[in-house]
Amino acid sequence: MQVPVSVQEDKRDIIVHPRFWHTVLTLPVTQAPKPPTRWDELPLAALYNIASHCQTAQELCIFGRICKTARTAADDDLLWRKLCCAKFNSSPSQKTDKASWQALYRFNHRVLYDVLMCRRPDKILDLGQGAIVINLGAAAA
Repeated sequence: MQVPVSVQEDKRDIIVHPRFWHTVLTLPVTQAPKPPTRWDELPLAALYNIASHCQTAQELCIFGRICKTARTAADDDLLWRKLCCAKFNSSPSQKTDKASWQALYRFNHRVLYDVLMCRRPDKILDLGQGAIVINLGAAAA
């Protein structure tokens, strides 16, 4: 007896009784799905997993520019919370309900670098978002 051609090409071991060979020949042949070839074809969970490996805010922002789905993954509040807590030693209780962790990171970054590191206390008024004017005389000296 000769094995049907469709069983030989499939390269999977299968034992079929001779009475049921006709069913083997009529089985639908399913092809494996094509792997994604573009970033926006990846599922959101995969992009979120990639975004979670970003170590800095700059990396996360660059990753968010790849495509719209990557932007959605990069804008996730949990990722920004991790970055904010790591860089600025923030606690989760520091965030208000109105602002996102990304907005808090942006605010802290601007305060730290634009005001304190550049020694420009006059720039604190440009921060907006209800910034509190504090005495930075020691930092400006």
